[in-house]
Amino acid sequence: MAVAIIYGVELQRRSQDEDQPSIEKWMFAEVVAGMSAVTTILYAIPGENLYCFPWDWLLLFVSQIPFAHSHSLIFYSILWTAIFGSFGSFFMYSGPTVMRSAVWVDFVNMLFWFITAVRGTAWSYPVARAALWRMLN
Repeated sequence: MAVAIIYGVELQRRSQDEDQPSIEKWMFAEVVAGMSAVTTILYAIPGENLYCFPWDWLLLFVSQIPFAHSHSLIFYSILWTAIFGSFGSFFMYSGPTVMRSAVWVDFVNMLFWFITAVRGTAWSYPVARAALWRMLN
């Protein structure tokens, strides 16, 4: 949420200033932060909610893999990597302190999504093996 607020303030400032370059990367960061927040809230709901998003169902039916929810977690990790790379190249060593802090929060978000994806995939492999075993027998 901190990144969404910081980038939202910067997006508003840059959208009102005509001398600033394009704002697409700021909008991208806002969309990814919003999607991540919604995903986090929905995955925090207790119960069996592994397939609570349409893209999880799509991945399940396309790939026939019972741990398709890990793919969406990997997808978020890749999105946060893109944000970290694009903003890190501009603000890592120069720029306002707030923006440098936001870049490090991007890095932590990338790391947490990646760790969650690895954990989700590792947790799901026994489930996948059991499902394949049932299909073959």
